[in-house]
Formats: sequence, structure tokens, C-alpha cells
Amino acid sequence: VPYGTYRYEVVGHRIVRDDQLEVLKGRGREELALQACWPRFFATHRYIAYAKLVGVDPNVSS
Repeated sequence: VPYGTYRYEVVGHRIVRDDQLEVLKGRGREELALQACWPRFFATHRYIAYAKLVGVDPNVSS
């Protein structure tokens, strides 16, 4: 990002079926949701990691 670096902290995770798209919808707060296929090399489930913003480090112009 040209104006800074965002830092996040993982606050939870869950494993869900591949068709449970509702887990990616907003939960009423600002939050980052990352997803990956689970188990490895298969696509039957999704591993969802939730993270919260813990800081922004602005870029320093010289």
C-alpha cells in the first residue's frame, strides 16, 4: 500500500464445508477473513482465519 503497512492479529479460526459461504459475511465488526482449502490438496472444506487490525505503520517519505 503506498501510504502504509497494516498489521493484523489472528483472533480465531474455524473449519467449514466448502459450501458454507455465510462464514465470510460481515459479523458486525471490522475484520479480515482469510480462507484456504482444507485438508491440504483437497477442496471438501475451508479453513477460515479471522484477524483484527492492530496497527497501521505509515510510510515515511524522504
